[in-house]
Amino acid sequence: MTAPLLDVQGLKMYFPVHGGILRHKVAEARAVDGVSFAIPPGTTLGLVGESGCGKTTVGRALLRLYQPTAGEVRFDGRDVLRMGREALRRLRREMQMIFQDPFESLNSRQTVRDILEEPFRIHRGSGDATARERAVAGLLERVGLPQGALGRFPHEFSGGQRQRIGIARAIALHPRLIVCDEPVSALDVSIQSQILNLLLTLQQEMGMAYLFIAHDMAVVKHISDRIAVMYLGRIVEITGADELYRRPLHPYTRALISAIPVPDPAARRQRQILKGDVPSPIAPPSGCHFRTRCPLVIARCVVEDPGLETAPGARGDEHLVACHRVAEIDAGTCG
Repeated sequence: MTAPLLDVQGLKMYFPVHGGILRHKVAEARAVDGVSFAIPPGTTLGLVGESGCGKTTVGRALLRLYQPTAGEVRFDGRDVLRMGREALRRLRREMQMIFQDPFESLNSRQTVRDILEEPFRIHRGSGDATARERAVAGLLERVGLPQGALGRFPHEFSGGQRQRIGIARAIALHPRLIVCDEPVSALDVSIQSQILNLLLTLQQEMGMAYLFIAHDMAVVKHISDRIAVMYLGRIVEITGADELYRRPLHPYTRALISAIPVPDPAARRQRQILKGDVPSPIAPPSGCHFRTRCPLVIARCVVEDPGLETAPGARGDEHLVACHRVAEIDAGTCG
């Protein structure tokens, strides 16, 4: 079995909550509460869930944009969370990020040439200006932008073109892993497929691995090899993309998949509506975090955290689910 490029174990990210006149710490917001997964080289793990479930926080914690509270992150065997400043700076060449909003993530005062040359200046010094110019021109060609874009500013481009600039910047140093933080959610539907196809093409050409964060289940299915479903800071189900859509076992996963629009009007799907709102990460429910909205809740769910376990009929970690009633759901006897 291929060793993972990225191995995450028990990742936690708690943010302090301050209150009172003196602004003392009064609580913690458990944005990420013990997340574990692995990404082999050249593959894509989709991370999905509702807004506020902690997906973006996971991506930023992996890159040390946030300092995790606890857990372990290993990239190609190296302990990311215990790296010093210089080692972390070198690691940036191999781990990059594509942000959700391409306008906010690009410096509006820099031209495209400045934006794309910056990674080379930071990580390779001044170097050969001619070679750098060739590299920047190659990046533009690779993401489908004309050479005339070099002297223009971000505000002169459409949203899709700005995201192509962001992608070009992310791949400049040939990273081995890219965290894609909802890279198409701010784009028109007509542009989303173009950007997704571009990411797939670049992955095939460069052999990169992706952590693809999104809330759109249809988008994630298109690009992912495996999918992890996240709810209130925890992963509740993780398996191969085809397996997840063919055999969703967690009640939350089933509700998300039931909400995917079906293009054929004759094909009707029973919609599963979740009651209530996502609880606050400051005071998550006891036991199973999903129990306050789950249609299948039982007394055991209130007191016991189910944890990720191998699904019925699966082997090893090919399909993991966190639900006390998973056997009944799989057998179709859960009501």
